[in-house]
Amino acid sequence: MITHDTYQRWYNDLTRTQASLSSQVDRLSRQEEDIYRVLMKNVDRLTDLKSIYEGATIMQKHTLINQGFDSNHTIKTVVIEPRPH
Repeated sequence: MITHDTYQRWYNDLTRTQASLSSQVDRLSRQEEDIYRVLMKNVDRLTDLKSIYEGATIMQKHTLINQGFDSNHTIKTVVIEPRPH
């Protein structure tokens, strides 16, 4: 049998954990929305690859090439779909 004190302690721990997880979910949801908003605001800039490449460091250029081309040197395409409201 579980004592009242043990139940209260478990209940309080569970309530704190639930509140913490709920807060984290809310915070992460807002961050995702902010990231999406910044991406959509700047997507036109991302299409100017020459300017991006010329302003990049050697490591950034390497990353850009690796992200933009597959192992067969074929250009990768990315489709950004609008988020449903």
